Amino acid sequence: MRRTARLLAGLAVAFTTVVLSGSAASAHSVLLGTDPPIGGVIAGGPSELRLHFSGPVEVRFSAVQLTEPDGRQLPIGAAQRAGGGRDLVAALPSLRAGSYTVGWEVLSSDGHPATGQFGFSVGAPSGASPRLAARPARSPNLGFVAGQVRFAWFAAFMFLVGAAALRRLVWGPAVRASGPAASRADDRFRGWFAKALPAAWAVLAASGGAALLFEAATVSGGSLSSALRPAVLSRLLGTSYGHLWMAQTALTLALALPVLALSRRGPAGPDPRRWRLAGALLAGSIAAVAVANGHAGSAPHPLLPVAVLAGHLLAASVWAGGLAALVLLGLPAWRTPAPADDAGPGQSLAREVLFRFSRLALFSTAALIVTGVLGSRGNLGVLANLWRVAYGRMLLAKLVLLAVALVLAARHLLVLPRRLAVPEPPGRGPRGRALASFGRTSRAEAVVLAAAVAVAAALVSAVPGRFAQVAASHPVDMRQAIGGHNVELVVAPTGPGPNQLLLSFVGGDGVLVEGLDRATATLRQPDGSTLPLDLTALSSGAFSASVSLPTAGPYRVAVSDPAGNSTTFSFKVPKPLPG
Repeated sequence: MRRTARLLAGLAVAFTTVVLSGSAASAHSVLLGTDPPIGGVIAGGPSELRLHFSGPVEVRFSAVQLTEPDGRQLPIGAAQRAGGGRDLVAALPSLRAGSYTVGWEVLSSDGHPATGQFGFSVGAPSGASPRLAARPARSPNLGFVAGQVRFAWFAAFMFLVGAAALRRLVWGPAVRASGPAASRADDRFRGWFAKALPAAWAVLAASGGAALLFEAATVSGGSLSSALRPAVLSRLLGTSYGHLWMAQTALTLALALPVLALSRRGPAGPDPRRWRLAGALLAGSIAAVAVANGHAGSAPHPLLPVAVLAGHLLAASVWAGGLAALVLLGLPAWRTPAPADDAGPGQSLAREVLFRFSRLALFSTAALIVTGVLGSRGNLGVLANLWRVAYGRMLLAKLVLLAVALVLAARHLLVLPRRLAVPEPPGRGPRGRALASFGRTSRAEAVVLAAAVAVAAALVSAVPGRFAQVAASHPVDMRQAIGGHNVELVVAPTGPGPNQLLLSFVGGDGVLVEGLDRATATLRQPDGSTLPLDLTALSSGAFSASVSLPTAGPYRVAVSDPAGNSTTFSFKVPKPLPG
């Protein structure tokens, strides 16, 4: 019992890992561009407003608003999807000259919300774009518990798949190869299996249902009470996320029949073929629907990414879930003493189980690596994102954990079978040094894999590295105090090559400073050289300059007003994405 308690403690550590990692989660649809451009100054009023995102967005739970130069909200047309579902378009009325602010809120097709705001000007700027009030922050407890629910779903699904694979492909053949002496251990294993499989299904169904409530709370403002409103649930079920959730729930309910059939205690031998086949088909379908409701489903051509990541999840389930079932059900079962000599039967069964499971884990690991490499290529972007962005750092942590687990698994495959082939002293049998060693290392491997599953669950809610890099390259929009007023700097598009720089000196009321018709600014480049900027006055207090940013790296803009007050802006230009 102490060993089981230590295993559960290790799982708790992994459980905490997913919660802490999940705190860095953000939306999956990143704003890539706008028309009018962010911070842009256009000559005439546009007829429509277009926001272009990295992935499909939903019209439900999405909104766009426009604020006039005087701070009043201007009625605009309802947002409509365009561009294959990746654009939001709203018709605009005739706009007078001045600075405007766009506030937007969208729901990604995979169920993650995103918000933001940006400004643009028609004709000469009338001042800094009005700042919209920040949305109330969602409760951090919501993300904490949602991370627990997500981990519980992954753990339950992987245990279901792994335990079924262990019984069919490992335990049953090992018992038959060991002969009648293994019958007592088989009876004990089947008794625990009959209880563990339905329990895992119950956790799977409960966590899947809870996921809908937490998603509704996230998109409706961050409270579970709001998530229970029928109107909120109805709107959510009408989205792509809701459709896939209903499909996943139906498949999970159907899975109950094979689970109950496979949980029946019977004589050693194969389970009914029809139930095994039905269970395998349903588990594969659940895996496909689950990954379709994440990063893979947002890809431009989702069929291949969904198939690859579904295979990745199933391969991980056979390895990690099968090992968990072996540790929780198999190890205690083969310690059951035989009536006479317990050395031969216990070691024989252990040797057969270990050999078969190591071989199964080897094939699963190969599939896991291949599908993992294929699945991460489109999400990671450049290799440097492994340490630059949160998604990459979590992926790197997962790879390190899997590498540790592989070292332990290699020991099980290459070292322990030879040690089990050496007869133990009489009376020690299954409690010998080799089995004790396997018990320790298998528990350690299970804990490490649980931590890897926790990180993988956190990756579901993290912005893929490619789009996190894009999000970091949004146009610079900064404000600082200078003298008795403020100055706002906008650099668009904030990338290597030609850029437009806009400086706006505004008072406390947000209006451009009257009589300020001259200013100076310099640009310090990554190589340390400093260049003066040729500022053109757009109006009193507003200036622009065309500037070329030669390379990615850190830049500094020093600004001075006619009274000799000065301030400095620092920003970083990211490297452009390949392709």
